[in-house]
Amino acid sequence: VIGSDDGKIYRLGPDGRLRWSVQTNGPVRATPAVAENFTLFVGSFDGRLFALSAEGNVLWTHTTAGRIRASAVIDAAGNVFVGGEDDFLYALSADGRLLWQRNLGADIDSTGTITPEGLYVTGCDDGSIYALR
Repeated sequence: VIGSDDGKIYRLGPDGRLRWSVQTNGPVRATPAVAENFTLFVGSFDGRLFALSAEGNVLWTHTTAGRIRASAVIDAAGNVFVGGEDDFLYALSADGRLLWQRNLGADIDSTGTITPEGLYVTGCDDGSIYALR
């Protein structure tokens, strides 16, 4: 599964043939995060985080106020975390419910890291590293 500057998310088979595509309204430069149940989470420059089934069905979207350049990360409970260029870090349940959002005061343009101690976010425009529990 890959994103493209043409605003589409593509799934290719092992033979390179197109299996499906999903249209967004902006370039897709983030790497999809894949949950244990094969749900795919990928952000778009249109400010939406997409949850897609392995068959390419849009399960839900969450709209932010800025582009999403960073890849999402998934914790052991199946919660999804993604940052946007609207300065917010978003935590969503696997079914798309917003759990919380936190304004970090800087655009987030890199993927976070989840450890047993918490979530670490770098790649913010202010040069900081944020640690959240």
